[in-house]
Amino acid sequence: MLTPSIWALLLTALISFVGKIHGRESHVEKGSSGQNDQISQYPKNIWEPQLFPDSRTSARAKLLKRVRTLLKTSPLIDGHNDLPWNIRKFIHSQINDFNFSVDLRNRSVYPWANSTWSQTDIPRLRRGLVGAQFWVAYVPCEAQFLNAVQITLEQIDLIRRLVSKYPNDLVLALSADDIERAHREGKIASLIAVEGGHSIGNSLATLRTFYELGVRAMTLTHTCNTPWADSSLVETGTHKPQHGGLTKFGR
Repeated sequence: MLTPSIWALLLTALISFVGKIHGRESHVEKGSSGQNDQISQYPKNIWEPQLFPDSRTSARAKLLKRVRTLLKTSPLIDGHNDLPWNIRKFIHSQINDFNFSVDLRNRSVYPWANSTWSQTDIPRLRRGLVGAQFWVAYVPCEAQFLNAVQITLEQIDLIRRLVSKYPNDLVLALSADDIERAHREGKIASLIAVEGGHSIGNSLATLRTFYELGVRAMTLTHTCNTPWADSSLVETGTHKPQHGGLTKFGR
């Protein structure tokens, strides 16, 4: 029987070995090319062995087999993905012509292929065996006290539209049961998270409304203090503490 720590090491080894599988907006070389440059079709069964063409050695094949066996019963959950903000920046949230089902590293897919900050698409989510994804409704701190609530609503709307556009691969998840159901159906459970308490505009009514729209996680702060919580930058000395942690409202 493998302990959780050993399973964690196996998963780490898998992710390191497979590489470039879906990422979270980091460390893929700009303009990368190769066998994955043109991918428009991929196996619908995410457990098929051909998803791992580089598993040439018996040791690697054995490792991948054990990891696949684990992930058949336990969904791998990615806790943070900023793709929705890139969609807003790159194509102004107009997803009708956005093809999320192809490998966006393809050099003909502009501006995605030229961005080192965008490493997610359905083929790589599938190859990475991702069972559930938290899509982040991120809003910059500069929007605090201005239009943070409006932008957050727009990002939640964007996430919901993106999920709805790909019903064969993505499904909105509102609970742990939803994640397990999606996993059994071979789909990627999609959850919505809000990054930073400034997004609620100091209003519990706004927070409740976000919940009704499908939000299931929110960080207390991002890189700015709010009227009810100090951010982590207080610890670095970048920001001055205002509340000594959380106010009564924050608690």
